Amino acid sequence: SKPVLWAILGATLGVAVNVAGEFSWALVENLLLGLPMDAAMTATLLKIPGTFINGSFSVFVAVSVYIPLNASLIKAKLLKS
Repeated sequence: SKPVLWAILGATLGVAVNVAGEFSWALVENLLLGLPMDAAMTATLLKIPGTFINGSFSVFVAVSVYIPLNASLIKAKLLKS
């Protein structure tokens, strides 16, 4: 249904922004610590898979919680369908 697709899209975009932000922040942090650009880039790229896995798990959990919660709120007439 459309609400579930919007929930998936929103969560996925949130993860994409998180991965991009984490990459940028870690790169700047490594450069400020005095690492040369190639070493800073390598160290930063090594952190991205963990962030991506964490983000993917977050999308799965968020949508898994959203679906029954949304249905319950509609059934209780606390939310319009």
